[in-house]
Amino acid sequence: KTSKKEEPKPPSIPQNSETKVPKTSSPKKKNESGGSIHVSNMKLEKLMNLVGETVINQARLKEFGQELRLADRRMGDLYQQIVYDSDIVVRELQDQVMNIRMVPIKGAFLPLQRIVRDYCVSSGKKIKLLISGGETELDKNVSEKLGGPLKHLVRNAMDHGIESIEKRLEAGKEEEGTIYLRAFHGEGHVFIEVQDDGGGINSEVILKKALKKGLIDEKADLDEQEIFRLLFHAGFSTAENVSDISGRGVGMDVVRQEIESLRGSIFINSEVGKGSTFQIKLPLTLAIIEGMLVQVQNQIFTIPLLSVLESIRPTADQFRTMQKQGEVIEIRGEYLPVLNLGKAFNLESERKKTNEEKLVVIVENNKMRCGLLVDRILDQQQVVIKSMEE
Repeated sequence: KTSKKEEPKPPSIPQNSETKVPKTSSPKKKNESGGSIHVSNMKLEKLMNLVGETVINQARLKEFGQELRLADRRMGDLYQQIVYDSDIVVRELQDQVMNIRMVPIKGAFLPLQRIVRDYCVSSGKKIKLLISGGETELDKNVSEKLGGPLKHLVRNAMDHGIESIEKRLEAGKEEEGTIYLRAFHGEGHVFIEVQDDGGGINSEVILKKALKKGLIDEKADLDEQEIFRLLFHAGFSTAENVSDISGRGVGMDVVRQEIESLRGSIFINSEVGKGSTFQIKLPLTLAIIEGMLVQVQNQIFTIPLLSVLESIRPTADQFRTMQKQGEVIEIRGEYLPVLNLGKAFNLESERKKTNEEKLVVIVENNKMRCGLLVDRILDQQQVVIKSMEE
């Protein structure tokens, strides 16, 4: 049975009183000799690809060692020890190469300060940008692709989030609005938050706009997060007045697409009159992940270990069939949807196993949980992720 700690929850939205977030003052990272060299991104990519191939070969050697041990126990034990020693070196090499690729996120944060200053001059609003966690590190390739989404989120906060000076004073707020830009590590991911102390997002307005555009049915029963996710539909906007800063309702869908292309996700937390928080969750690296290997019939699948909450051997009375959700499983009083990987991938078998003969791996992604029906859990292993084009 495997388990996973709860991920950090988004901070509460600031009240009317000003909340000060100090700028990061962490010392700059230096190597032991105190010097540094510039290395091209292409060279780092080639080096990372070689590390990836080494990890793949290491996995093959482990499989061969298991077969050798069945044939000759003494030789198999000796071989396994050699592979174990080699594995330590490979992991150290991998860690060092990945550390080379890691850069502070402040490179993506600093250009936003000028954007805020320029907006204040052109709009007449008073806004300050408070940055924390600038020394938080993530993969260079990820950092370089964050500029566009972050610019749009900050512009959106300035234009639609922070109210005019008059409206802020009427609401009993300070005339100067605040945007908080944070970054921190948690559970093998990087979390980035763009938070404002503005007017917040009215879910009722979103629902009315969505109904008018035909995005949802009148009978749709949506929770708060599902309502907020409507903002990421192409062309969707709740703005009454269009400006040159945030555009004409086009952009939030692009933000979502760019974040998802980095294997990340984005969430919204908002309270009317107090402000909104857009939280981005990203993997530390796009190259290698820890995976759980599972078997369905004669096929092997990898489940990212960070998504795995637990694995169980279910009993027949834990399964139910619901009208809208289909097959579900009861886990400690909660019903979770079940995905049968065998059916999903059309894997036929001579004898169809019943659900209680299978294992259920409970996974979570984008704050949604479900159970995956598998035949066996094989191992935990590092997995190299490569584009199909490669």
